[in-house]
Amino acid sequence: MRIIVTKDQEIADRIIRATNSQISIPPSQLKATEKIHRDIEDFLKKYDLYYDRRKNFYKLQGKPIAKIIGIVELAQAILAAGLGRPADARARPSTVVNNDVEYKKVFNDAYPIAVYPNATLLLRRCETYLADHPDSLSRQERNNLRFYLMRRTLIRTCKKLKAGINDLRTLAINDVTVDILDQAFKEVREQYAKLGASDQAAKGSDLEKSVNEKPL
Repeated sequence: MRIIVTKDQEIADRIIRATNSQISIPPSQLKATEKIHRDIEDFLKKYDLYYDRRKNFYKLQGKPIAKIIGIVELAQAILAAGLGRPADARARPSTVVNNDVEYKKVFNDAYPIAVYPNATLLLRRCETYLADHPDSLSRQERNNLRFYLMRRTLIRTCKKLKAGINDLRTLAINDVTVDILDQAFKEVREQYAKLGASDQAAKGSDLEKSVNEKPL
């Protein structure tokens, strides 16, 4: 047994990576030791948000659950809103951390770091809207619709069908009005219902295509 004591998080992360052959660590937690994730964690704190790159770290500190976001959930938010892939966000989120090509499309040093808090804020804004919806949506329906609502809300707020990473970066969350959310939700839910209002519909390409291509 070796005990290494350090207050330097970068050194701790390097040790975790170096010893992973001896201690099995899930891919998302191993990637969490990379510099980009430390940078995201530090930057999100400026928005009173907490990036849980070390599982349950902030939960154990008593931070509000609504202000905490993990690696996979942040990846889903970027996939859905910034990359226009809500179906993958809903159906295949683990692909991002398990596949290096997909991973670099989401966690990329070339992206302005403001993309990550904006994605978090937009996701939470959409989740709150769905939770407070007067139709009393089921948990399943909220889970199936949240990433599509994110995408369509970004499109409607930016007034661009091809809204992307840079639009997410410049998004002002205060510009996401209830009227925009209402319209985006109506469009998403109508198509979701036409496709059967099921998990299968939420994980398929038809709903994604409609959300990305429906004229404004």
